[in-house]
Amino acid sequence: MRTVARRVVAAVMLMASPSAAARAQAPCDYVGPLKDTICGLRTARLEDRDLRPEAFFFEPSKVLLLPHALQGGGDSPSGRQDRLAVEVEFNEPIFPYQHRRSAPDRHFGGRGIAVAFTPMYRVRIWKERSSPVRSPSFMPKATLQLNIFEPRKPGHQWGERKDGSRGFVKLDSVMWTVWGHHSNGQDGCLYADANDQPFPADACPTDPPEIRINRMNGSFSTNYTQVSFFRAYYRVPEESDADAAARSQDDVWGDERTARYSWFTGATYEWNFPFDTFLGGAVEPPVRPIYGMSRVRGLVGFERFPRLHARRSQPRFKASVWGAFIAKKANTADCGKPTQTGQVRECAPRFAFGADLNVGLGSKIDYLGAYARYYHGQDYYNLSFPYLKGNQFQAGLSFTPGRWKAPSFPTLTPRVRAEEQEFDDNHRWDEYKKYVRANAKRDSGNDTRVTPP
Repeated sequence: MRTVARRVVAAVMLMASPSAAARAQAPCDYVGPLKDTICGLRTARLEDRDLRPEAFFFEPSKVLLLPHALQGGGDSPSGRQDRLAVEVEFNEPIFPYQHRRSAPDRHFGGRGIAVAFTPMYRVRIWKERSSPVRSPSFMPKATLQLNIFEPRKPGHQWGERKDGSRGFVKLDSVMWTVWGHHSNGQDGCLYADANDQPFPADACPTDPPEIRINRMNGSFSTNYTQVSFFRAYYRVPEESDADAAARSQDDVWGDERTARYSWFTGATYEWNFPFDTFLGGAVEPPVRPIYGMSRVRGLVGFERFPRLHARRSQPRFKASVWGAFIAKKANTADCGKPTQTGQVRECAPRFAFGADLNVGLGSKIDYLGAYARYYHGQDYYNLSFPYLKGNQFQAGLSFTPGRWKAPSFPTLTPRVRAEEQEFDDNHRWDEYKKYVRANAKRDSGNDTRVTPP
């Protein structure tokens, strides 16, 4: 009975360890030149202990609030500027497909592709009777992302310059939101009359002489496409050859070192469709010069990653500053003028700027952080687009489950570095990479047709 129990436990442990099971079932039978390197990469290719997606530059979910005494805005439909209680943004992408970097990709530098669908929502809860949610934003989007790591120099570690000094690993990332949607789920008239009251449902104007926005239940909808380019420079911690050799199991990699910090910059262009799509319509023609159908955004920032795992003494830290230009050409008839309550709603400017700060709280499973931001510019909350965002400073919590993982880079052992240097000295580095990449695939067989001498 004990023998049976031991066998069951051993089988369960083997099944729970994909890399161990794969090694036991599929030993490396490759024969030919560079056998040690090829077999090492084939074995390492099966080692994927962390299944979280490598999702760079996706925004976190946020819960933002401030004490009543510090709030300066959040213009509510009742005209009060001090009634915003909480702003919540759910922004968690789902990845139906992701091409993760294999061992040869992590060895030489390669590409990663991700397809993401984000069922994004944004709501504002007011300090009014029943704490209402006024016109929530429904903002789903479909995004393609391509990440390209700069190739490693032959015979050198990741992040090492040719002269042996420490440098950075460069990452280029292109994100294309193929289709994005923004609506508020309301069916009232978009326009209001001179007293800020909605028009009757059966008398919605199509081209009013004075444009005033019905912010209580007006219908808002737009569809857009967005292209972003990011570049990041990752600092990889240094490790000696002796440490790499001591850690090595396959005589290829010592271990995979996690980046310590990075500098990054990016630019985004957004264009709103002037025509209807399969989900919702376009911004109505009279308000397109007020909303701004295209916009450009740029940012720079710094991010520090925790060592090995999240630590309260050295949490993840991310800060960025940004600026944007919105191609708006006009204002509504009521912005810049006092309302019935005496409140003046400032018109939205063409230029916007701000800063974001995110500090991790030490969660080892998900990235939970303290979040603060300053935002000056056109209000992004559906029907508030004609006005300057009132609550310019907000603080709260951020939540990015599955996305706080920092990129990691393998440490090469001295044998592999010497092997690479030899081929590079003979001006055969490209042929070496091609041969190793082709034969590191498990289904490549014993291919010796492109064997380097």
